[in-house]
Amino acid sequence: MKLVLHLAAHQPYRVRDYTIFDAGKYHDYFADHERNHVHTKDTLNYACDNYYLPINEALLHAIECNPEFRASISVSGMLLEHMEESRPDVLQSFRNLVEKATGRIEVTAETYYDSLAFFYNKEEFEEQVRIHAEACERLLGYKPHSFRNTGLSYSQDLGLWASQNGYEAVLAEGSDKLLSWRSPNYCYRVHDDGPALLARNQLFSEQVASGEANATDMLEGQSGDVVNVFLPYESNSTSFIGSICSLKDTQYEFATVSGAAREHIESEAIEARSVTSWLDDDRDLSSLNGSPMQQEALKAIYELTEAVMISSDHALIRDWRMLQTSCIFRCMDTKPNAYGCMRTQESPYETQMSYMNVILDIRARLARMGIVTK
Repeated sequence: MKLVLHLAAHQPYRVRDYTIFDAGKYHDYFADHERNHVHTKDTLNYACDNYYLPINEALLHAIECNPEFRASISVSGMLLEHMEESRPDVLQSFRNLVEKATGRIEVTAETYYDSLAFFYNKEEFEEQVRIHAEACERLLGYKPHSFRNTGLSYSQDLGLWASQNGYEAVLAEGSDKLLSWRSPNYCYRVHDDGPALLARNQLFSEQVASGEANATDMLEGQSGDVVNVFLPYESNSTSFIGSICSLKDTQYEFATVSGAAREHIESEAIEARSVTSWLDDDRDLSSLNGSPMQQEALKAIYELTEAVMISSDHALIRDWRMLQTSCIFRCMDTKPNAYGCMRTQESPYETQMSYMNVILDIRARLARMGIVTK
């Protein structure tokens, strides 16, 4: 039995209160302005001091006390950028983790902007994955070879894409929608001879995230090949990671995502019949694209793809990509059981209104360049 631990780190820019009167005049779309009650830098500093630094320290301690320890992490391009600009000490802690672990810490690939681009524009998706891989190599000294999509979202098409692009493994949510009667404690395949498909163990992952799990107690009595504990860095996992030292010289082992893939070559292939994710109770993407408001906003941003690319304006392209981050659309979620989101507006309706006003300004910027949009 191997423990496959994966931690995902991301910090988005959030759309500020952007009014119709701002459109055509101001291009500062994001919540780093004094008049907003959610400050990007404040949120970043809180996450760095309370999660990233303590967890990286705990991971380093686990590496030092248990020579067999392995783990995987993912860090979005936006967060790498944030840290390079504002918290180089935290960026260095991630790099130290990768360097000192000498192959025992794996960095997985993802979209640079934590976007839904795979489901809306494959060409844009592939570009975001490419620039994220470049950022990982430049800033962390690691070239990814396993893949995690935004919100742990997965579909059969995504698995086939990962196979065609040479990835060793893909991460997914171990929901009934994907696994049906199967256990998440096995390594599966996207298709015969395809990449490994590692499904998150929901129960154990949530216990670890809440700070309620001890490594020995959790693994005791488990059957299967792997226990996949996938969770965000912003969780109470420090005590669990600390308990990993107690697993030294026991029957329990560890694996990175790709390490587990290599050890279980002969695995069952699973066909995904719908899109799954680890988001809210529905375990799909409905918290990001389920409402008419979200669908309108997503349609508006991806309709601009061709025009924005024609512009060759680096600042405009960057703004357009930052506006694709999934957190923005989650802040438009109107479901009664919607999980909390740190929005700069009072309601999902005001978030969507600000967003659509930003879209108007993007169109105005394009118009001034002589580029006609739909």
